[in-house]
Amino acid sequence: SDNLYRQDYNFWQKGTGWVPIGSLDVEKAKKAAEALNEHGYRQHPDTFKFTSVPDSINMVLAASNTKQLSDLNYKKAGEKIKHKYTLDNEYPPFVQAKVNAQLLSDQLYKKAWNKTIAKGHDIRADAIAIVAAKASRNIASNYRYKEAFEKEKGKHVGFRSLQDDPKLVHSMHIAKIQSDREYKKDYEKSKTKYHSPMDMVTITSAKKSQEVASNINYRHQIHNYTYMPDAMSVVLSKNMMDIQSDNNYKMDYNNWFKGIGWTPIGSLDVEKAKKATQIASENKYRQHPATLEFTSIPDSLELVLAKNNAQILNKKLYTEAWDKDKTKIHIMPDSPEIVLSKSNQINMSEKLYRSGWEKSKKKGYHLMPDAISIKAAKASRDIASDYKYKQAYEKSRGKHIGFRSLQDDPKLVHFMQVAKLQSDRVYKKDYEKFKTKYITPLDMVSITAAKQSQAAVSNIYYKRLIHNYITPPDSMSVALAKNMMNIQSDNLYKSEYTECMKGLGWVPIGSLENEKNKRASNILCEKKYRQHPEKFSFTIDTQSIPMELAKANAKIMDQNLYKEAWEKDKVKIQVMPDTPEIILAKVNQLNMSQKMYKQSMEDAKKKGYDLRADAISIKAAKASAAIASNYKYKHAYEKARGKHVGFRSLQDDPKLVHCMQVAKLQSDREYKKNYEKSKTRYHMPLDMLSIVAAKKSQEVATNTNYRRLIHHFTYLPDAIDLDRARKMMEIQSENTYKADLQWLKGIGWSPIGSLDVEKAKKSTEIASDKNYRQHPAKFKFTSLTDSVEMVLAMANTETMKKNLYTKDWEKDKIKNHVTADSPDIVQAKANALMYSNNKYKLDWEESKKKGYDLRADAISIKAAKSSTNIASDYKYKTGYRKQLGH
Repeated sequence: SDNLYRQDYNFWQKGTGWVPIGSLDVEKAKKAAEALNEHGYRQHPDTFKFTSVPDSINMVLAASNTKQLSDLNYKKAGEKIKHKYTLDNEYPPFVQAKVNAQLLSDQLYKKAWNKTIAKGHDIRADAIAIVAAKASRNIASNYRYKEAFEKEKGKHVGFRSLQDDPKLVHSMHIAKIQSDREYKKDYEKSKTKYHSPMDMVTITSAKKSQEVASNINYRHQIHNYTYMPDAMSVVLSKNMMDIQSDNNYKMDYNNWFKGIGWTPIGSLDVEKAKKATQIASENKYRQHPATLEFTSIPDSLELVLAKNNAQILNKKLYTEAWDKDKTKIHIMPDSPEIVLSKSNQINMSEKLYRSGWEKSKKKGYHLMPDAISIKAAKASRDIASDYKYKQAYEKSRGKHIGFRSLQDDPKLVHFMQVAKLQSDRVYKKDYEKFKTKYITPLDMVSITAAKQSQAAVSNIYYKRLIHNYITPPDSMSVALAKNMMNIQSDNLYKSEYTECMKGLGWVPIGSLENEKNKRASNILCEKKYRQHPEKFSFTIDTQSIPMELAKANAKIMDQNLYKEAWEKDKVKIQVMPDTPEIILAKVNQLNMSQKMYKQSMEDAKKKGYDLRADAISIKAAKASAAIASNYKYKHAYEKARGKHVGFRSLQDDPKLVHCMQVAKLQSDREYKKNYEKSKTRYHMPLDMLSIVAAKKSQEVATNTNYRRLIHHFTYLPDAIDLDRARKMMEIQSENTYKADLQWLKGIGWSPIGSLDVEKAKKSTEIASDKNYRQHPAKFKFTSLTDSVEMVLAMANTETMKKNLYTKDWEKDKIKNHVTADSPDIVQAKANALMYSNNKYKLDWEESKKKGYDLRADAISIKAAKSSTNIASDYKYKTGYRKQLGH
């Protein structure tokens, strides 16, 4: 059976998850994720440490800009001044503000209404409004609605049964006629009944075809043989059947091995996967440079050159002399630079720029109450005033004169009639009443035919229970049936497995298959099969030819022996300081020295300078300041605004034409236009000395004629062409070009506090929707407890209270008393007895308490024992075991 074969898998193995942690695919996926990780590849600038010198030009400039742009410093003087002046209480704006406060005051607006509320009102108990309210309350009351029904409960006068009510009988009859189930009842009974004569041609041919196609008469047993149970042929056939039996072959597997889990640790596939993971490991394949040991000689040419370059590029050493000198230099306060910076500060000062406006604000202003702007504001206020808008309506409230009821108003009556005519509900009202009523005569041909068809198709009379038997519980047949049911019961058969065995785990360590797998893994183990050469002991003769050759090669390749003679000689050789190479090196050092390059500038700065007020440079600076001044630039334009009478076109205005010509002359693009056209064109005679020397130097430096040494040239070390060639090589050198980049590469910069970041922050604050839109919960709001809305809400709350609504009912329901012999109580007790589970099982529990007596020679006991022996697998095989060997 396929179900039994898959039983263990379906019951406890199916759906069990497997943790793939450590598998080859998971490790590959992790490695790929690490390689493609954008976070690890691109590091944020914040991870790089950066420190700025606090007294650098940029930091000092940023600090001064911050002070100038500080809103706190800008408002400091204003905050001090605004608390030191006082205005008179009769100042017109104050008087106007008080009047506006009175007009806008909600308390003054509702003052008269609050007074009327405080006066109270007197309504008699027989007033129309009170009587109408009580009537409406009684109509809407759920208690009053059910009061009549509760009184009539138990007093219903009707028919004794449903069959006595002619209306209900008629309704049931109509429901049966219209019932689809009743309509198809007879059809369902007869639809499965089919009658055909036995001698039909189709039936006969079908039987013959079935005999031909079936396997019934395929095998004809010619003879029947009888063998003794210990006959040799029988024993041999049994052995052959056992050998060929697929059930016996799979018995061990099906009985105790099937469905058992297996730990794959150490198996062939796992070891292969581990080996493949080690081979494909990117971590082991690519080693980090830090794992490789490397030592550099401290006096090598590269390290010495690097140290010299580091000292040359050292910012601290470069600015050391300046840092010492800048604290000793004193600049006079009347020097031109200081005076110019003060004047620039005055020009750039935001405070001085707004001082006139602030003074005009402090002077205040005076507006007469009959000014046009004041009258316009009052008129706009009256137009926008909600109070003025509703004033006429509030006055007319309570003075309405109309009809006593809705029926007295002809317009409203007309409107109601029109609404009824247009109402779709009223239009379909009669149709909705009659659409569910259906009258059909019972003797219609279609009804009669439908009933007969329903009876023919219906399944009601399909099953006919011929006899019913009653058997005593202690009869032999019942006992045998119970025993057979217990024997055949799959639940009892599997009870031990499901109760105590199912779900128990089993460790396969030491099992046959596990040992087989270990043995197979050891046999197929690549690690044990291929041993490392280091495990094999090997000895070679020290005087053999390969060893001697290796020793000689080691001596030849030895770097220490190679440099030994040079190391000894270089400390004994003395070079005279006036040799051309030394002199040339010193001259080159002076030419390349950054310090010597800036020395004259530093000396000039230490000497200082004196510039008079009428010096050309001062006048030129003032003129440049006036030209660059935004105020001066827009001064003439502001004066001329509104007075300009223009020309029909730009070409008719001589000033604009002149400005365009001047702009072209001053335009850097126009200035460099011809240069940009001709800069890529270069004309040089081919026989120039520098060109010829460069060609020869290029031939010397290149590898073109490396293997064709036709001529030999000898140059002095200070030759012009060699010096030119060196300079050209330095200019063309990519390393020299990118030398500054090498120490700048990888240095991050934190933009926190920069101008762009501060601009972005300010823009974010301005554009922030969170700051712009505040939640209504942040605005404090207080409602008057005696306002119309609050009073109405309190009254509605009292009206809608469930507690007050059911208060009278709660009081009345505990005062009602029902007699114990009322029909409802008697009926409830009878129903309780009928539905009681204890009463239902009472006789069974009492019969169990009495017990029973069965003798050992009772028929049922003997029948059970014989059934047990028949069904026992042990008894079944006992006879077979006794016959073995006979």
